[in-house]
Amino acid sequence: MAVRLVRVAAELPGDFIGAILYSMLQPQLESAGITRGKRSSRLTVVIETEYYPVTLEFGDVLKIRRGAEQRPTLRVTTTLQTVVDIARHRISPVGAFLRGRIKIRGLLCHPLAARRFLALFLSSLGRGLP
Repeated sequence: MAVRLVRVAAELPGDFIGAILYSMLQPQLESAGITRGKRSSRLTVVIETEYYPVTLEFGDVLKIRRGAEQRPTLRVTTTLQTVVDIARHRISPVGAFLRGRIKIRGLLCHPLAARRFLALFLSSLGRGLP
């Protein structure tokens, strides 16, 4: 199976939440990539906080932008404090999900996409899937 690396968009997002996500995901994407297989795999994730939503579009290039995609693959709802707690290793994404601090819509419709996104997110924090 061929491995195709995903490049991160050249620009740092201009918003605070997008910049946090960019700094968390960028090193992992540069070192390992997230898509495997022969065909292009698209994944759109909207992360909604109490402030504003951010859309992550995974394809040949990761694009992070402020605002919500109308029909994302996954929609993650959380608080900014939970994002900060995850970034500082105070709680794991799985722990936050199990405690109800993260809600994921699309999980049952797109379980493989959810697993890919979670694996990327955990590996960006130096953790693996359980």
